[in-house]
Amino acid sequence: MITKKYQRCGMIDLMKFIFSMVIVIYHARNMGTGNGLFLGGGYLPVEFFFLVSGFLMAKSVKRIEEKQSFTPEETWKFLWRKIRLFLPYYIFAFVLSFIIRSYIADYSLYQVLKNALSSIWSFAFLTISGIKTYSVIGGVWYISAMLISMLIIYPFLRRNRKAYTFIATPIIAILLLGYISQTFGTLEQTTKTFGFVYPGLLRAIAEVSLGCLCFELCRILNKYEFKFFGTVLLTLVEIMAYALVIRSMLSRNDLGKYGFSLLIVIAICIILSFSGKTLSTHFSGSVFTWLGKYSMIIYLNHFRIKDLIAFFTQDWTYWQALSVYVPTVLIVSLFCMIFMDAVMKVWPKVTRVLRSILIK
Repeated sequence: MITKKYQRCGMIDLMKFIFSMVIVIYHARNMGTGNGLFLGGGYLPVEFFFLVSGFLMAKSVKRIEEKQSFTPEETWKFLWRKIRLFLPYYIFAFVLSFIIRSYIADYSLYQVLKNALSSIWSFAFLTISGIKTYSVIGGVWYISAMLISMLIIYPFLRRNRKAYTFIATPIIAILLLGYISQTFGTLEQTTKTFGFVYPGLLRAIAEVSLGCLCFELCRILNKYEFKFFGTVLLTLVEIMAYALVIRSMLSRNDLGKYGFSLLIVIAICIILSFSGKTLSTHFSGSVFTWLGKYSMIIYLNHFRIKDLIAFFTQDWTYWQALSVYVPTVLIVSLFCMIFMDAVMKVWPKVTRVLRSILIK
C-alpha cells in the first residue's frame, strides 16, 4: 500500500511540468517561417496525464471504500472535487482565450455574443461529447475526455474495484486501443469524426482504466522490501524508461504504431515513481508540488497565446517566434496562478456577503 509519506509524488509533479512544456512546444510547430521543431511524439504527455488520473482515481476509491458504502451521488461529488482543483484557473484561461480568439478573428459584437452562447458546452467540459460548441480553450478536449471517462468508470470501480481493475480493464484497453490502432494506426486522435463517439474519448476510457490497473500493480510492488542494490536497479529502470519516452517525444517522425508500446513504458514509469521504491522519492517538497500545479495552468493557457504570438510574428523565423511564445506562456500562466489564488482567498467573504443580501 502506498504510504502517507508518498501521497504527493515529486517525480510525477516534475514530469507533469516537463511534459506540459513538451505540449507547449509541440503545438508551436507551425509558428513563423522555416522548419519548426517537430516533436513526432509530442502527443505522448496526454497518455501520461490520463494514466496518472486513473491511478489517482483508483487511489481515492481505495481510501473511500474503507470508510463508507457506495452511493450514486458519490460519483458527482468525486468529479466536483476534481473540477474544483482547476476551475478558477480554467475560468481565467477561458476568458483570456475567448478575448484572443475574438480579437484575431475581428468578430463583430453580434458574433461575439453568438460565440459566447455557443461556448456553453465548452465551458461545461463537454467538448469531446460531440455536441457542437464554440471551442475556446485549445486542448480542452483532454479535460472533457478525462472527466467524462471518470464519470463512466468511477461507479463500476467503486462498486467492485478489483473486478473492474483486473478483469474489465484489460478487456476495455485491448478492445478500445486495438480499435484505434486498426482504424487510425496511431494514438494521436482526438476529435476526428467516426461512428457515434470521438476517438479521444475512447482513448481516455482505455487509458484512465489502465491507470487504475497501475495503482493495483503499484500496491503489489509496495509489498516488497528492497535492499540498496534493488532500489538502485529499480531507479535505473525508472530513469531509462523516462529517457526512452522523452527521446521518443523528440523524434522527427510520427511514432505511429510505436505509440501503443510506449504507453506501456509510460505505465511502468508511473508505477515506479508512485511506488516509493526508487531514489526519485527524494524529489519531494513544495517546489515539486508547485511545479505540478503550474503545469496544469500552463496547459490551460498556452494554446491561444500561441495563436496570438503567431498572429503578430507571421514573418518571423520559427525560432524567433518560439523565443517570444514560450516566455509569454510562462509569464501569463504565473500571473494566472497568482491572481486567481488571490481571488480565491477573498471569495469566501464575497459569497457570505452575497448570501446575506440575497437569501433570508
